[in-house]
Amino acid sequence: MTIAISVKINDGVVLAADSASTVIGEIPGPQGLAPVSNIYNNTNKAFNLRKGWPIGAVTWGAGSLGNASISTLIKDLRDRFSGRDAKRRDWELNRKTYTMEQVARKLREFILEQYTEARKTVPNITDLGFMVAGYSAGAALADEYLVEITNEECAPPRLLHKNEESGISWAGMGEPLNRLVLGYGTGLPVVMQQNLGVPADQIQPAIQAIPLMPAQNLASFATPNTA
Repeated sequence: MTIAISVKINDGVVLAADSASTVIGEIPGPQGLAPVSNIYNNTNKAFNLRKGWPIGAVTWGAGSLGNASISTLIKDLRDRFSGRDAKRRDWELNRKTYTMEQVARKLREFILEQYTEARKTVPNITDLGFMVAGYSAGAALADEYLVEITNEECAPPRLLHKNEESGISWAGMGEPLNRLVLGYGTGLPVVMQQNLGVPADQIQPAIQAIPLMPAQNLASFATPNTA
């Protein structure tokens, strides 16, 4: 599973992800075909959407649609945005007028088109998501949008932070970051209520009183790794 992150501050926006991917297949065994998984650590999950421009995306979920990897599909989208796709000249971005909302909507349209085509031959495709971030033409601050296909549904792009806001967003296997940033796992409210008998109306006040992380973890988080 992927951990995808977008961090936005006044001075810029950073997109990051791990590079691991899991490929699941089958091999012959004593009792027929047996499932097997291989993990590779050189997958590209963060992309520039037009070379030389401050617009990019990070992805999680399905690593491919049909026979094409997400990385390959994004290269095709980059060609459209750059005006190199002769069949889709209308997708070329105008350097003076493009917006991040336009970029996010076009990415959604493109990926949904590829997803729909892939489902004709591969009915069960893992959910797929993107955080699209960068600067609209002439903008002083960055914007971030979420594009996500979940249960075969894909809502319009959702703005993650208001233009003047800063913050961190994450997706994919988010539990480690839930614990690091929020200070608790997503299952804590259920444990507090069912195992510890904490009344429902006291769960949020109790959670807010929990330190964000132990002191040693805080020190480790703040100290650069110099090894």
